[in-house]
Amino acid sequence: MSNQPEALSPASCRAARELLRLSQEELAHLAEISVSPLRRLETGKGRPGSYAARQIEAALKHAGILFIGPSRKPELK
Repeated sequence: MSNQPEALSPASCRAARELLRLSQEELAHLAEISVSPLRRLETGKGRPGSYAARQIEAALKHAGILFIGPSRKPELK
């Protein structure tokens, strides 16, 4: 079993960010990463490194997002 979280899909990441009414820049700031990995993830033009992916998911969860079900659909707490 891997310690790495399941990959966050572009659609789930974008939906979670939009639920929180955050810009990409604001989420990147909360995640303490540059905006580039977040843009690559949301556009599907690449995957962020494992550090950036963990930071993005942690920031979303800290802001109140829960990822549920096999599709990891985002919902606010």
